[in-house]
Amino acid sequence: MIIPIPIFLPIYPYIGYKYINIFKNKVVYEKHTIGNNGVAPDSHKELIKANKQLLLDNQVPINKIRFVFQPTFTYDVNNNIINPKYDIMLPINGNTGLHAKDHPIIEINKPNIKMIRVNSYDVDDNYEFIKNLIKKSKLGVVIMLANEVVTLFDGREEQYFFSVDSEVIRLINLDEEIFN
Repeated sequence: MIIPIPIFLPIYPYIGYKYINIFKNKVVYEKHTIGNNGVAPDSHKELIKANKQLLLDNQVPINKIRFVFQPTFTYDVNNNIINPKYDIMLPINGNTGLHAKDHPIIEINKPNIKMIRVNSYDVDDNYEFIKNLIKKSKLGVVIMLANEVVTLFDGREEQYFFSVDSEVIRLINLDEEIFN
C-alpha cells in the first residue's frame, strides 16, 4: 500500500509529498498443512482393498502391513505414523508475493520425522518374501502401490503399476530404516 506523506521543501510550493510503501520489506506468513496421517485418499481405496485381499488369499498376515502411494514418505519415529500431519508457516514477501528466502519457515508441532524411500525387489515369490519380512519385523512393512498412467518427457503415456503381485515389488521394512 502506498501512502503519501506531506514534507516541507525549501523551494516553492514549500510542501511536497513523498510516497512511501508501508509494505516494503514486510513479510506475511501463510499456513499450510503437511501430511495426511497415513489416511488413503478415496481414489486409492479400491487398490488397497484388492491388494489386502491378495495378501489374505495367500495367507500373509496384514496386521503389520501399511501402504503408500509415492516412493518416498515421512515416518514419525515416536508415534509410528506414516506421513504425519503438522503445520508450517511459509514466509511470503509483501511486495512480490514470492517466498521470502531470508526469513525462516516456522514448523508447528512437527514430530520427530525421518524420510524413508521404498526399495525395489525382484523375487520369485512375493508373498513368501513378505511373510518372512513380517516375521522378523517389529514396526511393520510399508508397500508402495500405484496404478496410474503417466506422461513421459517425450509425450508418450505409460502405465505406472506396482502392487503386491507385480513382477517388481516396492517395499521397505521399517525396522531396517529406524533401528540402523
